Amino acid sequence: MVPTKRELFIRQQYIAVTSIKIILLILLGSILVHLINTPVSRFIFYGMLALYLIRSKDSTVDIALVFIFLAHPFYLFNSEPFSWFVMITQSVGFSFSLVFVLVILLKYLFIHPSKISLRKDLLKSFYLPVFVYLVFLLFWSLVFGHSARSLFFIVSFLPSFLLFLVLPKIFNIDQLYYFNGIVFFVNLIHISVSQIDIILGGRITDFLVLGKINAQAIFEDDEVVRLTGGILIALYSFVTGLYYITIGTRRFNSGYLWIIVFVSLLFIMNSATRGWMIASGVFLLLFLVYYYNKITYRRLFIAIIFTVIAVYILLPGKIKSNLIASFRRLSTVEYVFEGDLTAGGTARRFDIRGPQVLTRFKESPFFGFGFSKVSADYYDGHVGNHNLLLVGGIVGFILFWATVLGIVLYLLRLEGNNIRFKGVFVFGIAMLSIMIIHSTSRTMVSFYMPSDVSFLIAVMFNNINAQYYNNNG
Repeated sequence: MVPTKRELFIRQQYIAVTSIKIILLILLGSILVHLINTPVSRFIFYGMLALYLIRSKDSTVDIALVFIFLAHPFYLFNSEPFSWFVMITQSVGFSFSLVFVLVILLKYLFIHPSKISLRKDLLKSFYLPVFVYLVFLLFWSLVFGHSARSLFFIVSFLPSFLLFLVLPKIFNIDQLYYFNGIVFFVNLIHISVSQIDIILGGRITDFLVLGKINAQAIFEDDEVVRLTGGILIALYSFVTGLYYITIGTRRFNSGYLWIIVFVSLLFIMNSATRGWMIASGVFLLLFLVYYYNKITYRRLFIAIIFTVIAVYILLPGKIKSNLIASFRRLSTVEYVFEGDLTAGGTARRFDIRGPQVLTRFKESPFFGFGFSKVSADYYDGHVGNHNLLLVGGIVGFILFWATVLGIVLYLLRLEGNNIRFKGVFVFGIAMLSIMIIHSTSRTMVSFYMPSDVSFLIAVMFNNINAQYYNNNG
């Protein structure tokens, strides 16, 4: 049913007010976490949010708030000790992300399971082999022994997998419009402020982190400003915006969706983060190729060309210069194809970090070292495939890649065989892009699963499940 103008106004008002509240909470966090920066102030802020999440009756706000905070907008709440909810020792603490994940699991699995809107997850069968192998690795790790660090890693990372029991089914189609609307709105504000910050040379970032992080280091790297805080919500907005454009939704204005898509792509390309730039470019290329005959291609093509030209012409000089510098940094990838794994001395993933992770790989090549002290000692979040081999061995590496490719092929068949699933392969293309990031930039899928990526993938799956229920009553 198409909403009336009044209903649309009420929805837009709710989205705007909720988004502003989240932004105000982010600003409050900059004071309590970064300015005051004591164990007590951090505990008060994160504890206040955790208590709110438990007591809140609005699941849309709950999930949106956690997703946005886990993306570390404006570089806030990211590095230690700013991410610590509570300190264990002087150098180790439990992060707020773990606490927020546990709160979500506690609330929606035990306290209010009825708040989960959908009964079935179409992709559930793909999780089972991974979960079974996780259990095996827990026992396998006993062969190599544990340390305080490895036990800490288990407690910190394994709950992220359990999010797939909740988030792919959390929202129905109407709730998703609210959730995505909030993410779009916050993303738009975040990107706008970030681009202004490029013009101002980092003054906004320096103000928000209140001098507790060396913001100037961000703004003096190879003549390019590398703003990557919040990039995860930019990627989600980019993907989901194109999904809504593909299915022709009337819940969002098409012009607004195009703005969301292009500013998100601009942010990613202007981040000078090569893996994310390549992944986004590949995503856009595959999207255009696959949907050539499935949407009004001529209209789409003209819109893309016109928007790119208009945006580039209107961009301030400093943003243009930064964009050019970002692509100059991307061009160093050519060195890799020529055999220089350091990309002209600008990367250390393949020649130093990767080999260090696999230092002891020959001792257990098939099953890896599980969640043992060996894995904890050699784990490095910058090299995703090496970590899969370290923890899960060749078997785990094949299992994870087979699972992702299986999901991609399933979504391809799902859309190809049923008009009611129009647009779902957008998320299949997104999964391929995530694996490009995983292979070139940072760990995206892992037996030490990052909570922010769990949120990203699980909520993408929620869009697929919600469409299924919407079309099948």
